[in-house]
Amino acid sequence: MKLYSTLVWIAKYLVLWIFPVKLVGNGVLPKGSLVCSNHISNWDPIFIAATIKSKLHFMAKAELFKHKPLASFFRKINIFPVRRGGHDVQAMRDSINILKEGHNLLMFPEGTRVMDKKPDPANAKAGVGLIAANTGVDIIPVAVYNKWYRVKLFRPVYVVVGKPIPHSEYMSYSDGDRRKIAEFVFIKINEELDRFESEKAARAGKRR
Repeated sequence: MKLYSTLVWIAKYLVLWIFPVKLVGNGVLPKGSLVCSNHISNWDPIFIAATIKSKLHFMAKAELFKHKPLASFFRKINIFPVRRGGHDVQAMRDSINILKEGHNLLMFPEGTRVMDKKPDPANAKAGVGLIAANTGVDIIPVAVYNKWYRVKLFRPVYVVVGKPIPHSEYMSYSDGDRRKIAEFVFIKINEELDRFESEKAARAGKRR
């Protein structure tokens, strides 16, 4: 955990100078939360980890774990492998165990980067719903936002943290369909984006 904290500290004072990132909302999460975000750049995990005060666990593509020294390093900073393009049972088990142990897990339900536009709930993958349904944890909707939905050097980026979605709310919405849970999460993420854009526009109007 010490290495994780050190890297987060470095990210705050180096990476976030290049990409001025601001937190909107509560950066202290309930323990054992499933954090779900849209995904507009490879920097998103760093942006989120550096602004949210609670420690996070992450998935990364299995190809990065082929070399033992690198795999050992990733595991020390709470990163575990997932095979893309299929149903990775071990990654699912790891995710469920992480949450049941009271840790926070960050996931990007789209499974890949989607730039230049708001997230589309239809692109959400069922894995998030499966993990949530098997753990009963709160889901935290997070929106990574800038004006273009594309990260640019020295341009502001916002990490917008929404209110926790309790198990009772997302399970009542899903009607047993795990993929609907993931869609519901993205509906909530878009609500946070709409709210933030509206408030931002209102502040800009007052300054004129």
